[in-house]
Amino acid sequence: MRNLFFLLLFITTYTKAQTAPIVYVSGDGSGDFNAYGDTAQVVINQALDFVAANPSFTTVYLKGEHTYYINEPIFISSNTTLTGDSTATIELKANVQWWTQNKPMIAQKGRNTQWNAWGDVGDSIANVEIYGFEISGGILQQEPTGAEFIPIIHFCYPHNISIHDMHIHDSKWDVIRLTSSGGINGDTQQDCNISKIYNNHIEHSGHEGICFVGLKNFKIYNNIIYSTRTNSGIRCKDDDNFDVYNNVIGNAIAKYSSGYAGIFCRKSIYSTR
Repeated sequence: MRNLFFLLLFITTYTKAQTAPIVYVSGDGSGDFNAYGDTAQVVINQALDFVAANPSFTTVYLKGEHTYYINEPIFISSNTTLTGDSTATIELKANVQWWTQNKPMIAQKGRNTQWNAWGDVGDSIANVEIYGFEISGGILQQEPTGAEFIPIIHFCYPHNISIHDMHIHDSKWDVIRLTSSGGINGDTQQDCNISKIYNNHIEHSGHEGICFVGLKNFKIYNNIIYSTRTNSGIRCKDDDNFDVYNNVIGNAIAKYSSGYAGIFCRKSIYSTR
């Protein structure tokens, strides 16, 4: 009888989310899924998997005021919206010693977790929207010698991605990175179908603020990007048929200048225009 009670309690907790199209994640017990401690990615991933498995649901909403500490990636599926209160923050646990190159805080479901900077043929993600909350790469993040540690959001072979109205900061590498294989596997440029990155506040990136590689048909606009440590505010490499406009890129007046170009367009394999 005791085992039956616990089974019923588990089922009640897991199936609490019944009001389509949104499931709520909270840190105070008021959500459909509730995250405690410094492994919030477990619960957020459960909520995202629930939405992916139930076609009447589209959205995972992070309730604030709360910081969701993670120590492993969050995986989002196609046809999903991840949003939340402006007072909700996803933050990488301090001193997590996340010493795997190219391993992002937010990646697509099914991604090859050997990780690389470009993605593998067969990767795909489509029709995803991320907006409204804050993401922090955390503090006191150490890294071994080298580069390409802890990108914030990295999607490979993306299609129709919208990331907007976010505050994202303190990355060790790129903040928002969308790529195909970059020609490594002989690919042609991948059609993003007007993926849009806009109205974001991006600061203290270790490399690029926004980076698109081997893609076409996208827009980057109305972003504020400053304090890039070693590279560009916006980089477009081997891309085609894209628009970059109305962005403010630079360094805070009170901070020592760093970084490279504000907008850097580079052609090494494909035509770029």
